[in-house]
Amino acid sequence: MKKSPMLSSAQVIALSKIGKKQPESQSETTHKNHISIESYHKFNRSRDVSVYIYQDLIRREIHIRYPDYIPHLFSYIHDDIVDIFEEIKKKGLCDEWLRQQAASESMNTTE
Repeated sequence: MKKSPMLSSAQVIALSKIGKKQPESQSETTHKNHISIESYHKFNRSRDVSVYIYQDLIRREIHIRYPDYIPHLFSYIHDDIVDIFEEIKKKGLCDEWLRQQAASESMNTTE
């Protein structure tokens, strides 16, 4: 049985880079598009509140009136999602998708 040769750490690193695009500059490696920490917290809050609403409503009997706080919670979730979406649009993270959507809509209106 033939033993496979051992690779040095430099060879392993070189092999791991094959086929990967190399960054053009240092700023390209350090700059990433991220949402703000505030938006991250809004995502988490919306997720947690929606789970709470689901768990609360699933336990209730169908004929019982829903709690008065439900419309307010949906309003908070809506506001959080609108804020996050506006931030994402301002950062340009949706640009490609919005261009595709606009092109698709313009094709549908010409038919």
